[in-house]
Amino acid sequence: MRPFNNHSGRPRACHLDDQNLFSAKYGLTGRPDRIDGEGGLPIPEEWKRSKRVYPSHIAQINTYFILLEEGTGIRPPHGYIVLQKGKRARIENSDELRARMQEIADHQDRAATGGRTNPGQRASGEVPGR
Repeated sequence: MRPFNNHSGRPRACHLDDQNLFSAKYGLTGRPDRIDGEGGLPIPEEWKRSKRVYPSHIAQINTYFILLEEGTGIRPPHGYIVLQKGKRARIENSDELRARMQEIADHQDRAATGGRTNPGQRASGEVPGR
């Protein structure tokens, strides 16, 4: 991951048109439209053609929070959804938003394993080889 400040210490934008981010923990990939560097912190931006922020937009920026933290080791404090005519909606990287992502990931894990906590467990509850 490239640094978020130039040599003068002033923030700079990092365009990631050529770089996907990946989270091994959540099995997520994504690419924000832009990452700004504010005070050395990565701040994701996602540009939308809509007039207002939808829940799916918030979920998407939350994904970028996780991807950036895992990729840089720095937790973005917030991000922006840029709407029509350049209106910027600031989305805070709150503990509640992170907890919601964990709930979604847990739900997906249960769905993928048929509700079993051990992926090798059969529907009958038997674990092969035991």
